[in-house]
Amino acid sequence: MPVINVVPFPQPELRDSLKNATVVVIDALRASTTILEALTNGAKRIVPVSEPEQAMKLKAQYAPEPVLISGERGGIKIEGFDLGNSPLEYVSELVGGMNIMICSTNGTRAIVYASVAQDILIGCYRNMDAIVARLADVQTDIHLFAAGKLNQFCLEDVVCAGGMIEKLCEIRKDLELTDSAQSGLILWGHYKQDILGLLKACEHGRYLASLGMEGDLEYCSKLSVSDRIPALKNGIIQ
Repeated sequence: MPVINVVPFPQPELRDSLKNATVVVIDALRASTTILEALTNGAKRIVPVSEPEQAMKLKAQYAPEPVLISGERGGIKIEGFDLGNSPLEYVSELVGGMNIMICSTNGTRAIVYASVAQDILIGCYRNMDAIVARLADVQTDIHLFAAGKLNQFCLEDVVCAGGMIEKLCEIRKDLELTDSAQSGLILWGHYKQDILGLLKACEHGRYLASLGMEGDLEYCSKLSVSDRIPALKNGIIQ
């Protein structure tokens, strides 16, 4: 019986358990949403990296192809980068046809960490139903991998995972839920009627609002408005 599990934040000792599994990386605020938006608006490929210096090196390697480097530290665009980590920045006029090297404090690190998995998908509130549909026929164990914040629990990511679990369990009756998966399910049940309220109340949402990024919270809160599923293969998201 396949197991479905929620990983609340990157834990080095669990990395080997991902190798034969399907992983959905969730950084609801904001990297998962931003990656989804970039691809939706025509980005050619996205390369996630852990550190800003890696993004700069990759930009040189991709020349003469068109490249943008993007990302944040502490929620704020990295100095010298083309874009930050707000999905609202990734309009088609800027990202269409571009290769994007992206570096965020938590989300891209989680993606790189999970890259040992058999299949790696990028999920958020906006593509929740599409992710669930993809997982409906998966026969491997499933890890819903919350990016967290600086290796700590983030409520908004685990609630998103819980939503995926509820919807998936309506389709499948063959999944064994771990305790962490059941916890995500309970949290989703508490917050699912007001996702925007959740994002405004959670710690990272409050921080982004303090930076004047309330629009990102509203954008990231929309449920299942996209059928696109970004997937990582050989270090590239498409």
